[in-house]
Amino acid sequence: MILELRRSAFDTDLLLSDQSCQDLNSRVSSGNIHETITMSTMNPRRVEALQRDYERLGFQDLREPIKDFQIIPPGILSLQNLFYFCIHQKNDFIRFVLENSCKTLQQQCPLVKSAIEITRILCKLFHIGVEPNRHQMHKDYFLLFYTISSFFEQAFVRCLLLFNKTWKEMRACDVDFQVVSSVVYQQISQSLDDISLINSSTTANKTIISLYSPSKNQTLLSPVIKSTMNTSLTLAILQRFTFDYFSERLNTNNYKNICRRRDEQELKREETIMKLPIVETLKERLRSHVQSLTRQARLKTMKKGQIFMTYESRSGAKKTKNRLMYWQLLDNEKHVQCSESPTTVIKENNTRDSSTTSLTRTMISLENVKDVQCNIDQLRSGNLNTQERIPKIPRHSNAHMSVTIILQNDTTYTLLCENDYDMSCWSDGFNILLHKEMDSFYAREEMELLLDLLCQLQILELDSPSITLPQHQLPVPIRLPPIRPISST
Repeated sequence: MILELRRSAFDTDLLLSDQSCQDLNSRVSSGNIHETITMSTMNPRRVEALQRDYERLGFQDLREPIKDFQIIPPGILSLQNLFYFCIHQKNDFIRFVLENSCKTLQQQCPLVKSAIEITRILCKLFHIGVEPNRHQMHKDYFLLFYTISSFFEQAFVRCLLLFNKTWKEMRACDVDFQVVSSVVYQQISQSLDDISLINSSTTANKTIISLYSPSKNQTLLSPVIKSTMNTSLTLAILQRFTFDYFSERLNTNNYKNICRRRDEQELKREETIMKLPIVETLKERLRSHVQSLTRQARLKTMKKGQIFMTYESRSGAKKTKNRLMYWQLLDNEKHVQCSESPTTVIKENNTRDSSTTSLTRTMISLENVKDVQCNIDQLRSGNLNTQERIPKIPRHSNAHMSVTIILQNDTTYTLLCENDYDMSCWSDGFNILLHKEMDSFYAREEMELLLDLLCQLQILELDSPSITLPQHQLPVPIRLPPIRPISST
């Protein structure tokens, strides 16, 4: 049979006549499936040609290819399925072989190895080779065997072509075989679940299952039975037990949809884990560290400096407009300096021009700062809250967001910001320097994001089958162990 597979793949003239197909079928019916290939008596060139063809077919053992089918399950069943593929869909079989023969050995989808894996998957899903258990709940996949002739062989051919398609979509190589196999298993399993009667009505389920009971030895509905059952209900459900519907579900559950479902399941799993009491306890322990990191980021932004359009207002003096000032927090975190320059241009990286070096600087001590307020132009924001995220405002727009610095002598500096993020960073920075809490939307968002990331990194170290996170909070011991003093070295 293995020799006939090689001839069918590379000697295509043997498959052009119906007589050749009948001869091949007769060899299968005679039970000659354990044929041996004695290469010791062949010409060395002939042996080399055979081994090259077997390698292109995907055999692992090139000297005795029959040994590839010794693994049980599925055993020799995969070879019989391959032969069915070769006889009944010869064009697809030849296309499968020749398409992968043009690739390198690492990029080829191995035909024989894939056939063995597909047969193993189908045997596992259909519970073939397993002792029946009446107490175990099985799905109604067996109805497909009674409504479709040679369903197992047809399903094998269809799933083998699906394996090759998924292999190309994933751009897999030989080391990714198990990954592709897991994806194909999920595709077939999901397609069979879509056909199942689990979600159908109970009456229709019992009717269909009773009609196709193995004890009745029938493969088609007789006219007497058709007259005794609800025709509309039966036909609506029997439409799902066709090979065309099964192929349609396989096309629907493609690699893209499988990846999307896996991502959704992973997100749900992470959300469930993050809501566990033990993870909440971990968050509380890491919260102070996260707040410290967020404060450092805000102060680093202020130390880097930024140019703002500034309005200065003094008591008893006229309000000054249209002044570009470069604001920067000093390294001692006690003073903020601002340098005035009417000719300063704003660079892409928010740096000052060389003309600003000769200008006078104004030092503002943080001890003289009374309060810092955030203001949003009502013409732009409407009824939005200051804690909500607001879209970025154009640079030359009349509507701006501002940070107002109020000093002890009632002098105010209004810094016009281009977007709500800059406003949040500088207002949070001033609140940190004034020993207040960061109350902006972005501060809370960044702290929660960083907190979840740190928790996920901690959980990732425990992500193993042998370690399970408890669903309930661990009890606090009554007596804690004594604290050991740290020895100084």
